[in-house]
Amino acid sequence: MTWMDNQLRADLQNGFIDSSLPAGSLGPEILTNRQGNTIFSEIKNELRTCTSFKMAVAFITPAVLVPIKSIMMDLAQKGIGGELLTGTYLQFNAPKVFAELMKIPNLTVRLTKETGFHQKGYWFDHQDYETLIIGSANLTMDALLKNAEWCLKVNSKHQGAVVQQFAADFGDQWQAAVQLTAGWLTAYRKDWQAPVLRPALQTTRSALITPNAMQKAACERIETLRQAGEKRALVISATGTGKTYLAAFAVQSAKPNRVLVVAHREQLLLKARASFQKIIGGQDQDYGFFTSQQKPGTARYVFATVQTLARHLDQIGPADFDYVIIDEVHHAGAASYQKIINWLQPRFLLGLTATPDRTDDFNVYALFNYQLAYEIRLQEALSERMLCPFQFVGVSDYVWQGRTVSEKTPLKHLLQPERVDWIIKVAEYYGHDGDVLHGLIFCSRTKEAQELAALLTQRGYPAQALTGQDSAARREQAVARLQAGELVYLITVDVFNEGIDIPCVNQVLMLRDTQSAIVFLQQLGRGLRKAPGKQFLTVIDFIGNYQHNYLIPQALTDDHSHQRSRAIQTLSTEPTLGISTISFTRLAYERILTSVEKAQLTGMSLLKSEFNQLKQRLGRAPLMADFQRAGILDESIFAEKFKIYPRFLQKMGETVRLKPQTESVLQFLTEELANGKRQHELILLAALTKQSTITVADFSEQLRQNGCWVDDATLASVKRVLTLEYYLTKGKIGSRIRYGNQPLIIVTGQQIQLHPQIQRYLADAEFRLFWNDAIETGRLQASKYDQKKPLTLNQRYTRMDAVKLLNNAHYMVPNGIGGYYFMGETGILFVTYHHPHARATVDFNNQFRSRTQLSFYSKTNRTLASRDAEKLLNPSASLHLFVKNSDEQDQSQFVYLGPCQVMPGSAHEFLQKGTNKPIFGVELLLKHPVDQSLYLTWQNEGLVHQFNQADS
Repeated sequence: MTWMDNQLRADLQNGFIDSSLPAGSLGPEILTNRQGNTIFSEIKNELRTCTSFKMAVAFITPAVLVPIKSIMMDLAQKGIGGELLTGTYLQFNAPKVFAELMKIPNLTVRLTKETGFHQKGYWFDHQDYETLIIGSANLTMDALLKNAEWCLKVNSKHQGAVVQQFAADFGDQWQAAVQLTAGWLTAYRKDWQAPVLRPALQTTRSALITPNAMQKAACERIETLRQAGEKRALVISATGTGKTYLAAFAVQSAKPNRVLVVAHREQLLLKARASFQKIIGGQDQDYGFFTSQQKPGTARYVFATVQTLARHLDQIGPADFDYVIIDEVHHAGAASYQKIINWLQPRFLLGLTATPDRTDDFNVYALFNYQLAYEIRLQEALSERMLCPFQFVGVSDYVWQGRTVSEKTPLKHLLQPERVDWIIKVAEYYGHDGDVLHGLIFCSRTKEAQELAALLTQRGYPAQALTGQDSAARREQAVARLQAGELVYLITVDVFNEGIDIPCVNQVLMLRDTQSAIVFLQQLGRGLRKAPGKQFLTVIDFIGNYQHNYLIPQALTDDHSHQRSRAIQTLSTEPTLGISTISFTRLAYERILTSVEKAQLTGMSLLKSEFNQLKQRLGRAPLMADFQRAGILDESIFAEKFKIYPRFLQKMGETVRLKPQTESVLQFLTEELANGKRQHELILLAALTKQSTITVADFSEQLRQNGCWVDDATLASVKRVLTLEYYLTKGKIGSRIRYGNQPLIIVTGQQIQLHPQIQRYLADAEFRLFWNDAIETGRLQASKYDQKKPLTLNQRYTRMDAVKLLNNAHYMVPNGIGGYYFMGETGILFVTYHHPHARATVDFNNQFRSRTQLSFYSKTNRTLASRDAEKLLNPSASLHLFVKNSDEQDQSQFVYLGPCQVMPGSAHEFLQKGTNKPIFGVELLLKHPVDQSLYLTWQNEGLVHQFNQADS
């Protein structure tokens, strides 16, 4: 009986007989779309790792095919294909679906003749076993990502009855079905009628427009500020989320006497007036325009452009309007805006923008007295379905004579016929929503845009380039032609980054280096506005060997942590945002990964940019805790790069007056406690800052009130840490000398006192500020961790963290811990998943067998009779497993995978190749299956990688 047989037997016993029995990752499970795990991710994972597949589904929508095409493109490179059985039940499947399916060369599609075909089954062959997913989920975005669905996933050997029954029934239906061909599609398109959905029950003659949840919250916050006496407020709302409606709802709540709405283009005024009248109502004479040809008279709601107002300010009084709204207010640093704002004296000024964080020096937050009423970010708007969902695909740019496009590629190579053909081929393959293509292309150079437009037009794709030199009238004419279908592409460098509203856009092509996350999101946002009949936006990023590729995962997930591990996890797991998806072809993935690994994510220029943006928001130099609240720059950056936060402030050009002798105390707080991995010490220091003395009993009670675990060993560990007894007496790492030999507390019996020297330091206001900031930062960080346990599943720890949190009596340097370390019967095991620089003599496979089983090997020159083996094989041993991907990606941080145990009878001994020295191995069984996203990251999307024991 093979290992796979034993694994399946154990998994089936756990799944169908007794859940308390040990199991791996091949057991039966119910798939749902809850708790971040989706049916979509399971199907993607199975597709990526299979050798063939079969699907039988009744309903399919075009949007779901975009990310699936990305996987199919990679599978085609490996010679892998599959079969899809579907039909025309209820005529749900539009002709567009079948047209898109025919574009996938390694997918054979047949159409059943059966009436009432309503099946949903997915089968995947993995050579030594098969996976079957059967349930309620069709091949639609809602079913795979959002709806309440149940699907049963089972794994079986080829001889299993269930998979044989599926194969037989699928085979019978397949043989009776007809092939999807162009001729069949032509006939179907001729006869097809879109299914008629039952209209919602009408309770009023006309639909009443009401604010969505986020607009309602924003309006309530605006009104709260206004009634509190604030004169100004700023709202940040992603493009396409209904800023004009939000403003109208805010006016409706405030009921002002007279309102002025200012926009930067006349075209927007017409739409703004219509939106306001829809929300507020009233007669036509209540609404007026202030233009060069038209004056508003006594209209209550007046709409004007910046240009007109700036020229004719003398025609209105400063107090004529008691409520003023300025759209796209991030332009307010311009002279025309400043002239208007300085002249008007409304009771309340509301500013609206999608991009407040500018690359210029103007501070829009200061203009509004730092009163940020509300913020609707792109990710939130997508989750709330305020925007059109997008399907993002990162693909490889064209490789010409072994060279890939980069920032330095000459223009003539960018316009090679082969590259243009590649762009067309990829754009056609991934397609677009609807029957008519309305595309935007962003490229790197004006000349490229102009010549590419000509080349695409020659190939039957009418295109027009627009540059900054084109007049507003020419741009609007080009947009009208795109909307009318006369053009299929508008091509530009940055003309459409903001302020242009083209709801019909259903495909965006990015043919340039991503040099700014802000610009990336602006360009992505051009196609996210909803439009009648528009179901999704296709976004295709052609990824070359660009230096700034690392910004792509950061921009897509709005990640400002500057942590390499997060960017890599985004790449590997391809997270979803609502029903929007992110996909990368294999080669594109590798290019971005290379960029992420090389990028200086904590370089001074990047840190200074984040610092300045947050400083603009707050109106002061931010503290370390401010960064944590904003989700920007993880605390570890300050600890590792600067040792103390004041030093970072000095690098940013801020003045800090800190006494040198106090710096070692702040370094201790920053390096040892501010990560929040155990907040017991922080709670104690916070209490002692207020009252200087506390009893052990009162401290224990405070820990319980804060939801922390309390036991004698942990209390003793906290005392040793804060008295510095835990640390070494000499050396650079982990020594008391590093922290100035300055204890923070004195323990006398059952009394704990703040050290008198620390009390004296706290008399200095500057020191007290940074002392409290470090404690607050740690308390904020602690929210990531389960405070009822020493270690939190799936969180990251260093070797030294693990030793301390498990209450070791003294500090251990990393080299003294190595791949494993025992504290009595408690063992901590550390595995580096991928070790590219391992010695050739390392010939064993230290790898996951499944999400619950890992092959683990000892250090060199260890036998089963060694002390190491005795400790590891001790039935009473309490083992904890930590894994990281590689030293390059994760540095010293390991992910805690929870408790584990040695599989009985798995210990074996052998001689190491090359050295001929003994080594032993065991199989570890994990109590908790490895998180799917982590597992994918480490497995590098299903490819088998070799494990190498850290410090073996």
